[in-house]
Amino acid sequence: ALLTAYRYLRRVENHIQEYQDRQTHDLPAQAEQQRILAFSMEFDDWPSFKQQLDEIRQTVQQLFDQVFTFSRNGEDDHRISLWPLSKQEDQGLALLSKSGFSQPELAQKRLLDFERSPVIQRLSSKGAATLDKLMPQLIQMAADTGQAEITLQRLLTLFEKIAGRNVYFALLQENPEALRQLVRLVSASSWIAEYLAQYPVLLDELLDPRALYEPLNKQGLAQELSQLINKLPADDEEQLMIALRQFKHQNVLRVAAADISGVIPVTVVSDYLTWIAEVVLEKALDSAWRLLQQKHGLPAGVKQGESFAVIGMGKLGGYELGYGSDLDMVFLYDCQDGMAMTAGPKAISNTQFYMRLGQKIRHILDTRLLSGVLYETDLRLRPSGESGLLVTKIDQYRQYLLENAWTWEHQALVRGRFICGDSCLKQRFSDIRNEVLSLPRDLDELKRQVLEMRQKMRDNLAPKETAVFHLKQSKGGIADIEFIVQFKVLAFASQNPDLLQWTDNVRLLEALAGQGLLNAEAAQILKTAYCLFRDEGHHLVLQGKPLTVPAERFHRQAAQVAALWDKLS
Repeated sequence: ALLTAYRYLRRVENHIQEYQDRQTHDLPAQAEQQRILAFSMEFDDWPSFKQQLDEIRQTVQQLFDQVFTFSRNGEDDHRISLWPLSKQEDQGLALLSKSGFSQPELAQKRLLDFERSPVIQRLSSKGAATLDKLMPQLIQMAADTGQAEITLQRLLTLFEKIAGRNVYFALLQENPEALRQLVRLVSASSWIAEYLAQYPVLLDELLDPRALYEPLNKQGLAQELSQLINKLPADDEEQLMIALRQFKHQNVLRVAAADISGVIPVTVVSDYLTWIAEVVLEKALDSAWRLLQQKHGLPAGVKQGESFAVIGMGKLGGYELGYGSDLDMVFLYDCQDGMAMTAGPKAISNTQFYMRLGQKIRHILDTRLLSGVLYETDLRLRPSGESGLLVTKIDQYRQYLLENAWTWEHQALVRGRFICGDSCLKQRFSDIRNEVLSLPRDLDELKRQVLEMRQKMRDNLAPKETAVFHLKQSKGGIADIEFIVQFKVLAFASQNPDLLQWTDNVRLLEALAGQGLLNAEAAQILKTAYCLFRDEGHHLVLQGKPLTVPAERFHRQAAQVAALWDKLS
């Protein structure tokens, strides 16, 4: 409507200016000029043209009022009187009910508790005045969501946490569209409400809905992060860490907003979240190199970025990150002489350099700042777990996997994937992975060990209640599907090298079916259930709920997966 009106009004303006040959915007007052203008706009007379023009102007005015005016007539006056509620408690229930709250008593209590809370009472006069303008709109928008009480509670909790920074109240009060986006997102997701409360700077993202609902692909993410980092002083580690956190939080919010609004299919949510992590890791590694080089110089005969690699395991390696996922990683390095010294002002041994490089990456990722943690890291899949060195020389890594690793560590390697670092180490890791996964194995012994590990997980992690289904740990859940895939890869990769190409479960299931190692129907059952469970998991996280549902919710899919698992056992 606005686009049509804009074009029409511009055309009228052009005709007026063309006729008068000057910069003017007024409709002609003389009858002859009015007839000429009407005719130029393809009308027979002035009254018919004027009627069309007035209708368009009225449409624009109505849309303007919707955006910038909260209440325009007497019927909506009750909305304004809802705040401050303490001044009309006797009318509050009736007013809230009229506004659309199905539980006005609950809404009234929450509003009064919010109004009387210490953080709201301590607001400056300017902050209180801004809140007074903002609250009537907020209350009515919450009432219009269809789940008024829940939305109102989430918004009030958010407002209490940001009350010390009046600038955010002003941002929302002065930008009705930003407020509308906030209510929409908070109504749809408690996780987003908590995320915004934790990182209120993200409220700025609400000002541009186009960017908010259009998450970037990996190339776009890399460009955006490079532009952000290039503006920082080269040696300011704290500013780097703050910028990385800001970048990650902004882009995760974009994915979540696009997810809950249906702009992107849920099947690619993990792809977007994985791309964010990959880009962050690339920049963290590059920055860690630069910071250490400034202090210690580089290892002898090594250029920046050489002889070090970050390997993704678990969900990171399998392109399956969720909103709250940590990063499972292994750090690998290579050098000819570990005792040789770096060529810098504070020289250390080459081995120490790579150890500190791993420590620096971890420090950048999981140090808790006011802007939060970038990513929680899990490095327990390195050789010897928590008792092992943080960074492993690649030859020792190969030796460990071939001679000392448990079967479950070989299972984990199925999802092992090079993320960033030296391209030479990328190829060497790929060769090691292929060699280990292709080892000849006694199938009966392999099956025994896989089943034993899965049972141990189920005993410790699955819910005991039969009426509850845990999407990952219950029988017939995600873990069963993953273990079936991992068993098949370990059992048959030596004769079927195509199984070594992928690290994500969906394409591995397709590869197993393609090689005839899993019949097409079974592969489709597992793939459908796997995607369904993961998608439901994303939505539960956004609602702030655990990964459990009533057992009957996915009874058919879980029973099908369990039947295929039982065939394995």
